[in-house]
Amino acid sequence: FNYTRKTLINNLDSLLNYASLCKDLDKEFVLKPEIINEDEYDLAYLIELEKELYGFYITNHPTFSYKQKERDIINLIDVEKYFNKFINVIVLVEKIKEITTKNGDKMMFILGSDEEMQRDFTVFPKEYEKYFTIQKGDIVKIFGKVEKRNGTYQIIVSKLWKLNAREYEENKNYS
Repeated sequence: FNYTRKTLINNLDSLLNYASLCKDLDKEFVLKPEIINEDEYDLAYLIELEKELYGFYITNHPTFSYKQKERDIINLIDVEKYFNKFINVIVLVEKIKEITTKNGDKMMFILGSDEEMQRDFTVFPKEYEKYFTIQKGDIVKIFGKVEKRNGTYQIIVSKLWKLNAREYEENKNYS
């Protein structure tokens, strides 16, 4: 239609009213609505709308652009190949579960995803104190060791960096 999605959504009521009136009256008697053009939504918002609507990402996974700028990032689908080794991954935090250990220390479990799959990450108490501000929806770079527990591969977090556009540009050379 040569309009941005934001323009169409924000003008939807007047467009539907126009269509409804044209159904019952001749088009020449109905005043055409004035469409107010708007810039497109930002890409991150459009990607989240895709996930909300379809249950998965169609355009790009939110981690895609960050992974393109890195050289040593492992895809989650390949984690098994690195059993008992340290790797770097970039993931979208899908879910966080915080628990208190028998000793009264806090730790957390993270479910993270990239373009291909989801994996579990464990953050033990020592690291938890450094990274407890991580939230669902954050994009993070994780350096950790691949381990297998109950037949499932997981990554034990040694270091974690929260990424966003500004922080990412300022901290490109972390490792």
